Amino acid sequence: MIFIAGVYPKQKKLEYNAGPNTCSSCGRYGSYEVYVEYNSFSIFFIPIIKWKKRYFAVTTCCSERFELDAQIGERIERGDNTQIRDEDLIRNEGFGRVKYCNSCGQPLDPGFTYCPKCGAKQR
Repeated sequence: MIFIAGVYPKQKKLEYNAGPNTCSSCGRYGSYEVYVEYNSFSIFFIPIIKWKKRYFAVTTCCSERFELDAQIGERIERGDNTQIRDEDLIRNEGFGRVKYCNSCGQPLDPGFTYCPKCGAKQR
């Protein structure tokens, strides 16, 4: 008899359709995409147990990634009509940080002093 089992990290995009909002990172309009990450024990590729669930919100404007409060994430996963507020987000420093040109809005590497697109000096 062949027995196939394993422990795998998984990520699943959740259905979240709130309107656009102003991003707290870059100041542009965008929306959130919500993901759940968890570990899964599977037998014959069928998930049996899930643990270590964490919820994340990623902005569509600058791809900033925030950890989401677990209670809000669970509500979104159930399909409840829930709004994500700034208080519900936990910033993950160093991940997904994007700098934008002060003049034209071009995405830049954090070390750039001048924008390669318009030549404007960065603050």
